[in-house]
Amino acid sequence: MMRTNERYEPPAYAVDAIQSAATELSPSISKVAAWYDHYVKKQSTRIAHDLHWVETVVKPQGLIVDAGAAPYLLTLALKQKGYDVEGLDVEPDRFAEPIKQTGLTVRRCDIDNDAFPYADETVDVVLLNEVFEHLRINPVGTMREIFRVLRPGGRLMLSTPNGLSLNRLAILLTKGTPGPNIYKEYSKLTEIGHMGHVREYAPREVEDLIEKIGFKTSHRIRRGSYYHLRPGLTGRIADGICMALPPLRQHFALIAVK
Repeated sequence: MMRTNERYEPPAYAVDAIQSAATELSPSISKVAAWYDHYVKKQSTRIAHDLHWVETVVKPQGLIVDAGAAPYLLTLALKQKGYDVEGLDVEPDRFAEPIKQTGLTVRRCDIDNDAFPYADETVDVVLLNEVFEHLRINPVGTMREIFRVLRPGGRLMLSTPNGLSLNRLAILLTKGTPGPNIYKEYSKLTEIGHMGHVREYAPREVEDLIEKIGFKTSHRIRRGSYYHLRPGLTGRIADGICMALPPLRQHFALIAVK
């Protein structure tokens, strides 16, 4: 397995592609607008990295399924680059107008509960980026569905917050809790239409789960800049610590093969 530390700044072409997509995807429901604006501001850099990794390492040859795709920044950027890509979302009506205007294909699917709407071994790549931590019913069932629809040799790209990150350890020391605020995260079900974070995992936990399903992990990528989220001295110090101790970085991504 290849272990990689992602550079803090994604390539300029990927940043431009995500920024372009963001201008076309304003949500159709007002209650989601504030969440969308915050998401674009805080997550665009990460998603630009996702786009770069998909194009340079995953290298899709057929259908890409972006599972838990909202707000579709990566989905649209991939479509605009000519890839065959579809999104799965629990409540696509939140973005009905931009979906229609951009020509995206988004299928309604609660990936926590529903079978994926694809026949066995018909998908080339499944993206599960910053979604795993939101699964609250049965992550094993969801990962088995992903395994089912992927063709032999197909790839999964999964990214999720690092449960052993510097940020999570700081919260544990200052607030006495290792996980997200339960009330706040479950309230998102009614406030914005999807679940917040259930918990955050260590890389080995997620690798162990997907390998028991039948995947073989090919890449583990340590990623994320604190400075992008907290511009200033605190963010720079945190990034400096993580340069010396990469396992404390904010997120990790796995690429795995069926």
